[in-house]
Amino acid sequence: MATAHYEAETPKRTFVGTIKPRIESNLGFRVPGKVAKRLVEIGQTVDVGQPLAVLDKVDLRLQAEQAQAELSASTGVLAQAAAAEKRAKELRAKGWNTDAQLDSAKAAADEAQARFDRAQRSVELTSNALSYATLKADARGVIPATLVEPGQVVAAGQAAIRLARFGEKEAWVAIPETLVERAKTGTATVTLWSD
Repeated sequence: MATAHYEAETPKRTFVGTIKPRIESNLGFRVPGKVAKRLVEIGQTVDVGQPLAVLDKVDLRLQAEQAQAELSASTGVLAQAAAAEKRAKELRAKGWNTDAQLDSAKAAADEAQARFDRAQRSVELTSNALSYATLKADARGVIPATLVEPGQVVAAGQAAIRLARFGEKEAWVAIPETLVERAKTGTATVTLWSD
């Protein structure tokens, strides 16, 4: 025989929630331009490095060609300035030149070297900008939103494609304020409608 007694009831509650990826990133181009092609659609799965969208590269190519031309020109000027400095040193050693002429030749050589270095950096920067015209996935995931269309002009850093990364997921559940304390100490299970 058992004695009957009251026990505190803990009713089960059911709430609707949403399963979301823990990390969703808005990806954007690192350079401004006009969108030439969008290569993905909503719901599409992508891999690391997969192209998502491409900018029109005409202006970027022109800038790269201009930088290359400046590098070629500065190479010639540098060679000429280095030869003039060498001649000025030799003439000064023989006493046929003044210190002022040597200093002038050295300053011209230094300036030519600086212009050459600047032209090299310009070539590197324009090469990078050309590679930035293709927006690539930085992780494996799925595309939940596309925020640009072909023909649209975008600014550098403007969100173009949203990428939800595969990996950890979170369940977002709205709980009534009166149950928050109980939810902190309770246990929960998740059941998917698709199951």
